[in-house]
Amino acid sequence: MDSLMKFLPFIIALAGALTAIWKFIIDLPRGLQGSLREEYKFAREFLSDLKFQKDMHPFVREKGYQAVSGGAELSGAEIEYLLELHGSVQALRKFVSGRQYLEFYTTVADQKIRFKSKYVSPWSRNWRKSLHAILYFIFSSCAVGPLLLPVFKLLNADKSFTALMITIPLFFPIAFLALKAAMRINNAESLVKNQVRYNSRRSLVPV
Repeated sequence: MDSLMKFLPFIIALAGALTAIWKFIIDLPRGLQGSLREEYKFAREFLSDLKFQKDMHPFVREKGYQAVSGGAELSGAEIEYLLELHGSVQALRKFVSGRQYLEFYTTVADQKIRFKSKYVSPWSRNWRKSLHAILYFIFSSCAVGPLLLPVFKLLNADKSFTALMITIPLFFPIAFLALKAAMRINNAESLVKNQVRYNSRRSLVPV
C-alpha cells in the first residue's frame, strides 16, 4: 500500500498525459480537415477575383498571393508561376523548402525555376546531400547511443535511461536539421526537373 501511494501521483500524471495525447490525436484530423476547407474556400475566391477584377490593387494581389503561399516571402510573379504548374500545391511547397538553392528566371519569352549558379553543377549538390546524410547518421546514432552501444549495456536500467534522456534532446535536433537540409536539396531538384505548366492560365481560375 505504501508503494502504491508513493507512485500514485506519477500514475495520475501519466494517465492525464496519455488522455491529452489521445484527445490531440483524435482531434487533429478534424482540425486539418477544417483548415483544408478554409484554404480551398480562400483560394477559390481569390483566383476568381483575379479573373474578374482586372483593376485589383497590386497590394491586395500581393497579399492574396502571400496568403495562398502560407505567408512565405515570395513575389507575386513567383507564386503565379508556381500555381500554373501541374501539382501546384507540391510545387509551391518544394519551392518554399528549397528556395535557398533556386531562383525564378523570367524573360519576355520564358519563365522557369532554375538553380542558382552556385548549385547548377550536380557535384555541388551531391556533396552537400552526402554531408547532410553523414551528419544525420552520426547524430541520430548518438541520440539513441544508450540503446545501441555495448558500453551502455554495462550500466543498470536507471543509468541507461538517464543517459538516453540526455542524448536524445542533445543530438536528435541536430540529426533532424541535417535530414531537413538534405530534403531541401531533393525538393529543389524535383521542382527543377518537373515543371509542366497548364495549357492555359484560365484553367486555374474556378468558374
